Amino acid sequence: NITPKALRINSIPKSIKESAKIEVRGEIYCEERNFFELSDEMISLGLEKPTSQRNIVAGLISRKDNLQLSRKLTFKAFELIGKESIQTEVEKIKFLQKEGFDTLDYILHKNKNSFDKTIEEAKEFMSEGEFLIDGIVFSLNDQKWHRELGETAHHPRYKMAFKFQGE
Repeated sequence: NITPKALRINSIPKSIKESAKIEVRGEIYCEERNFFELSDEMISLGLEKPTSQRNIVAGLISRKDNLQLSRKLTFKAFELIGKESIQTEVEKIKFLQKEGFDTLDYILHKNKNSFDKTIEEAKEFMSEGEFLIDGIVFSLNDQKWHRELGETAHHPRYKMAFKFQGE
């Protein structure tokens, strides 16, 4: 249970207006500027120096002490489950934003050129962005297709991860 740590992450709303039972999924990460501040703070507390932005998140989330360190982590929501009235991915993102969640950027693609441009922009973000990414995810917008295509034990059939070659 990571609730005590999640409550310290500023980008996670402490309450929402929605009264229905919903599940919000997302990613916890560490921005580059916070990584260096956290590294210094961890060393001053006598903790082991983190080796990377990715490792620091896993390390802090699994810790049972020094919960205050979680305040330097960031959460971005990317999935909403349990709100059956929502018909599209775009509606999901707008709902999450209305409830106070920071969300991943999204683009509603209309043609192949739009896909290609997004892939190029993501490659650029990999080298210049404020947090680490290893790819992007494409999803069908219409929730009807989500229900029809379903999921495997490993992944949804209505989303496709596009991963980049690591350095």
